[in-house]
Amino acid sequence: MIDHEDYLTRTAAIAAIADYSDGFYNPCRRHSAIVSPIEFELHFMNKRVTQLAA
Repeated sequence: MIDHEDYLTRTAAIAAIADYSDGFYNPCRRHSAIVSPIEFELHFMNKRVTQLAA
């Protein structure tokens, strides 16, 4: 069941799963763009300090 729907065929269920995952996940984001929480905070704080200093 996806979104509480029953599917008559396996093909219909697989198509629904594919549509759901395409909409849920961002296929355009590069995996190299993923950073650790510490790296994200450091980048955010550096950007914020630069904005405040200007």
